[in-house]
Amino acid sequence: MPMRHGLTLGELGHWFIDHYGLDVDYRVIAMQGWAPDAGPGHGWPLGERSWINPSPNAPNLSMARAYAGTVMLEGATLSEGRGTTRPLELFGAPDLDARRVIDAMHSLAPQWLKGCRLRDCWFQPTFHKHVGQLCNGVQIHVDDPAYDHLAFRPWRLQALAFKAIRGLYPDYDLWRDFPYEYVHDRLAIDVINGGPGLREWVDDTAAAPGTSTPWPRRTSGPGWTRAGRTCCTDRPRKRARPRTAPFDRFAAAWLGRDDHAGLALGLEGLAGGLGGVGGHAFEADPEEPADGVADVGLGLGKGAEKRLRIRFSCSRAWDLVLKAPAWTT
Repeated sequence: MPMRHGLTLGELGHWFIDHYGLDVDYRVIAMQGWAPDAGPGHGWPLGERSWINPSPNAPNLSMARAYAGTVMLEGATLSEGRGTTRPLELFGAPDLDARRVIDAMHSLAPQWLKGCRLRDCWFQPTFHKHVGQLCNGVQIHVDDPAYDHLAFRPWRLQALAFKAIRGLYPDYDLWRDFPYEYVHDRLAIDVINGGPGLREWVDDTAAAPGTSTPWPRRTSGPGWTRAGRTCCTDRPRKRARPRTAPFDRFAAAWLGRDDHAGLALGLEGLAGGLGGVGGHAFEADPEEPADGVADVGLGLGKGAEKRLRIRFSCSRAWDLVLKAPAWTT
């Protein structure tokens, strides 16, 4: 499951029931006025309700928007702004050159920085990491007219920041080694991401945005080719139908995309989990505009490949349901 899955807790409950084949009596009471796609709040009623901190370091909507990426800073030696008035909206350290980091991020993958503004800044934490030290850092601005909710990718942005820092400072002690969430046998960054994929991608000098991606268990190989057309409508979400087998249907968040490239990302995550390193194509089913078929190439090494055909259906522009896969060759 992606870090930024785009589901409410109620929708997530439906996902778990469907994914694991759970036999439970489950009902979600729909919220009135819930409009996740409507600006400027995109799910939060700006100007209508007061913000109440759900956590001491969650003081505003900007933090909530950036958190799917900045949470990874808890597994890094960089300060995430705890001990300042803008926690989890910025990152930095006493020994960083923030302007060089921003320039490196723009050079590596400017497409991963869309939807927000980055600004170099100075801050001095009053507690937590680098307490009392003047830090040079980067603030992520998502509260001005430049903010684009569909384009903003906080997880990729933070991954790119790590990659830029590793390139500028190859020997930088980036990963924090301490017990995290009661886990003692893995680095915190691996616990946060569900595996070592992100950390290994950052530390691999040969890996770069566009030729490889920081998803877990994805092997190196050529970039993905994407072909097809938009196949989803924005029809209301339906309750996932129960299945008898726990794994013959599963969902992948579409990372906020509403086009065929976003669908390709969802399929890419699936194929990466199966060890795939090929290309794929997909098309809409003419009889059902929200359904389609995807062919995913799975590299097996030494030039061998199998094709995995997947039928899928979409219930919202950012939610993808992948049905039982079947080998075609």
